[in-house]
Amino acid sequence: IRKEVIWPTYLSGGNLEVIMGSKLGTEDFRSLDDLWQWLSHARRFVEENLPFWEMEPDDLSVIGAGDRHGGPQCFAKRGQAYAVYYPVADQTGSLTMWRTSGEFEQRWFNPRTGTFADPPTRFIARAMHEIGPPPADPQEDWAVLIRRAAPEERP
Repeated sequence: IRKEVIWPTYLSGGNLEVIMGSKLGTEDFRSLDDLWQWLSHARRFVEENLPFWEMEPDDLSVIGAGDRHGGPQCFAKRGQAYAVYYPVADQTGSLTMWRTSGEFEQRWFNPRTGTFADPPTRFIARAMHEIGPPPADPQEDWAVLIRRAAPEERP
């Protein structure tokens, strides 16, 4: 459900509502623990890191990535912020950044734990930006956050 519903929905500008028909007559919701965590991780990623109200789905801007589980989902405000979700991150391909210049930061997010796996790495935008491999477990799902870098403060 994380790979085929949660992340594709959020990175398409959608929202999710969980209807628990079979659970309404019980007080034991432990079987839904993973679902609640995955929903929380994805929603927090979008709300805390993206200008989601200004973004659009842009899956075609990811070139050369694997296509298992429907392939990568890209949510973009071109020239400012990009979120790419890979259901399987063994072939991440490149992000097209045509007509974009300046410095950006890239960071990997683990949708299973809800944490960033590494500090941001900076790069200068070019027509194509090679995403590169995730920091670990490329057979698992990963999200990558790419945002315009804030100017570095100088003493």
